[in-house]
Amino acid sequence: MKQRTLPNDFAIFILSHKRPENPTIKTLKKCNYEGKYFFILDDLDESIPEYEKKYGKDHILIFSKKKVAKRIDFFSNWEITAIDTYARNACFDLAKENGINYWLTLDDDYDSFRYRFPGEKSTQCLNITSAIYEYLEYFKAHPQITSLCWAQGADLAVVHEGLTKRKGMNAFFHSIDRFVTFKGHMNDDVNTYTRYNQLGHIIITFPFVQLNQEPTQTTGGSAQMYKENGTYQKSWYSILQCPSFIKISTFTGSFRMSKFRIHHKINFKYGTAQVISSKYKK
Repeated sequence: MKQRTLPNDFAIFILSHKRPENPTIKTLKKCNYEGKYFFILDDLDESIPEYEKKYGKDHILIFSKKKVAKRIDFFSNWEITAIDTYARNACFDLAKENGINYWLTLDDDYDSFRYRFPGEKSTQCLNITSAIYEYLEYFKAHPQITSLCWAQGADLAVVHEGLTKRKGMNAFFHSIDRFVTFKGHMNDDVNTYTRYNQLGHIIITFPFVQLNQEPTQTTGGSAQMYKENGTYQKSWYSILQCPSFIKISTFTGSFRMSKFRIHHKINFKYGTAQVISSKYKK
């Protein structure tokens, strides 16, 4: 892939909390990332000085958790703060304040980025700057796309079929002109893509770049929340918002998780706006 240079108004935003020894930035550097990046930290994080010492203040953006919370519908009144809903919403304010028009939000626990194409084995992404450039150019050229996302391991089936997927989780390309609100104490990314797609927006995953992360329910900032409340309550946050096409089900077949666990199930046939044939026009 030809080496590309990212525009000055683009940056990677790494959502982090009390993890200055950051797997994601190590992985980005291993993949030869050349571009702006910032750690998105909340003002209640006692480890901010460690981030500043390790990466420099120029790579740190701090938001007020209390201020951002005022405009978020969490779907419950629990006192849960170890979640990324705050940071995802704060990114739009921080981008505007710092002259960033386009950004890619990443969690802080990725250990690899890989290329995946139909019928081929995955390969290590060693030129991630150019990969980001190509995705960004596509995103810019298609303003009807609200957010464009990278794939996760569970999206392998659509990779082999050469398909895109009407979902968006974890890694989001955003634009300052395409505002998105993340909601819910749990499942905020699922809550977001299901509701926005239901309303006719397009949040979509292109499966050709895949991220790999630590199991989401054993490590990281939300681990304690999952241990205390389980995936049953997590799934219900999405059902509360879109009960017409999301239900409780069981999740099987994941290579990194147990063979059986409670999970949400989405009927995409009813969860995305459809193009109606002109023959139905009155």
